[in-house]
Amino acid sequence: MEDKLLLDSLNLPGCLRDRILCRVSPPPVPRNAGAMGTNASGDPGGGSERRAGSFVLYLPTVVLRKRHNPGFALACRLSNHYGVPLLVLATVLDDKHLGRTPLSPVAMTSRRLAFTLEALRESCCPDWESHGAGVAVRVHGEGCRTPHHLSLAHVAAAVVGDEPFVEPYRTYVRRVAKTCRAASVPFWTVDGSTSVPPNPRLARKPPPPAAASAVMDGDVAFSGAPSKAWRWEKATDSVRLYHVTGAHRDKALEAPDLECRLPPDFFLDKPAENTAEEPAADSQTHALHTEHSDGESCWHRLRRAIPPKWTDRQTPAPGQRPWTVSELREITDCKAWALEWGGADASVPPCKQTHGSGAAARKRWRSFLVSGLKDYAKKRNGIANPHAVSRVSCYLNLGILSIFDVLHDVWEARATRGFATGCNKFLEEVVKWREGSYVHAFAHPNYHSEEVLPAWALKDLSGAGANASGKPSGSWYGYEQLESAASRDETWNAMQEYLIETGELHNNARMTWGKTVVHWQKEGFAPGEVVWQLCCLNDRFALDGLSPPSYGGILWCFGWQDKPAGGNQKVSEKWAHRYRTGPSGFRRAREALLCGGSGVVDSVGVDRPGPSPIARKRSYGEVSGAQSPRKKTSRDATNERSEKTSSKNSILSYFGQIG
Repeated sequence: MEDKLLLDSLNLPGCLRDRILCRVSPPPVPRNAGAMGTNASGDPGGGSERRAGSFVLYLPTVVLRKRHNPGFALACRLSNHYGVPLLVLATVLDDKHLGRTPLSPVAMTSRRLAFTLEALRESCCPDWESHGAGVAVRVHGEGCRTPHHLSLAHVAAAVVGDEPFVEPYRTYVRRVAKTCRAASVPFWTVDGSTSVPPNPRLARKPPPPAAASAVMDGDVAFSGAPSKAWRWEKATDSVRLYHVTGAHRDKALEAPDLECRLPPDFFLDKPAENTAEEPAADSQTHALHTEHSDGESCWHRLRRAIPPKWTDRQTPAPGQRPWTVSELREITDCKAWALEWGGADASVPPCKQTHGSGAAARKRWRSFLVSGLKDYAKKRNGIANPHAVSRVSCYLNLGILSIFDVLHDVWEARATRGFATGCNKFLEEVVKWREGSYVHAFAHPNYHSEEVLPAWALKDLSGAGANASGKPSGSWYGYEQLESAASRDETWNAMQEYLIETGELHNNARMTWGKTVVHWQKEGFAPGEVVWQLCCLNDRFALDGLSPPSYGGILWCFGWQDKPAGGNQKVSEKWAHRYRTGPSGFRRAREALLCGGSGVVDSVGVDRPGPSPIARKRSYGEVSGAQSPRKKTSRDATNERSEKTSSKNSILSYFGQIG
């Protein structure tokens, strides 16, 4: 009730309001609050609420942009409502809180760290700061995980975060929610990832008993998510134009001007001084210096609230204290820096062909609009030409590229340029399959487990390789062999090597890559363990991993949102040795990708090639359980040379490599 009253008082546009999910409701406002003061906008009641905290806190994770960012827009509105400044704390998470034996997904490789820092450095952080927010950037690692986001959330007036959808962001949000609940601080998450948010269309489930699921404490689940992606597309088609137009034309997701602005590098003491002087007042920072009823200004309140280490320039950054925006901008080569950061796995080096900035994202997208969209439906399945698809999934998944811009541009191309076939196929991929996976992850906290697989698939895959003695039999591999591309199938090895070296894998190939592993591993592992193996393989190397589309594609390989093959209740097969091209096709694709076959260079500044990728382990007996595969036939050799059939399976983009 209090949540609704507060949001009503903000007069939010409808397409922004639909994206907001209340995680912790505001505490009740005393009846006499109106007599205690007003906020910076003159609204009654602000004085009482303002005393609850000296700032509003925004915690971005998966929407790394300022434009079309509903989370940042809500945070700015709340800042003006409470009459306090806005603090933005961007934390680059590592993987230490996601342990699961025997495998743990890797959230921070040098590849992912460099890409994220490039996005923060080149795009959103300078934009947020120029808007008047105070911006700080933390990078986690060994000995560098002091939860400043939690200590700040505990004393904030309100907290806003991006809707997380998947790990490690769900765990991050759960912990913030628990902190806010204990401190009676309101907390909202806001969806900036989908064109039509699932929140208002699904029913929120009651929280499970604490004893039943301690891991899920602070998370939310929903019922009503459709079992088929096409059903979600059909149910939301009538409102998609409303949301895209609201963002693109009506500016409904843009942040209002801040009334209490912070100066750049606000939390650092001035050089050679022990304390920070209050910045001189001007027309833009007047509200920052206005004294409250207790005689203290917003500036002094904020300085008392931030961690003491933040103010000391001698404190190591970005581990013990955050970077300021200017300090982050001094890192001229984020790829080289990420290789040196002790908290990152440097054995997975940055992608030299992809830069994380918003400028690089828009350049890649414009190139596809001009040269790829028209023939997209016809050429999208040719793996030897990686530039026949858009390759923007990594930018969409971290919100560097706006989904509203993408849809607007495709609709405009269809209406004005006559690219109906290519546009319709692309829209099928980016709306039906991509957003269907987001709805699934939003509704199900266990989104990437065997619990979401259909019963017929579990029956087929469970104990498939057990013989009369109950022991596993058949052909399967240890995880280390898969990770290092050391199977006995040269085509699958070529797929895995391509993923290791480039951080990408063509959507058509990634479907076969996953299906092959499912049917290899079902002989030796339970379905849940095989799901986890594929998740770890994908998240470790793929630049577009750790995202709903990736997990949706992996689950599809196990029969999720699919139908049984051949009417015999079996999970369909797509073997790598029968793929349309052999290892040479992936070598050609790698050359076309890394040599800039499209004539478009995505990097901003100078890219340095990383160290050699992970060494390929060819010792087949190195991991127990590896069995002999079937022998290659003449038919397989023919298929490797050339097979020009066109795949018509629309599920391809579930893996996030949207064309």
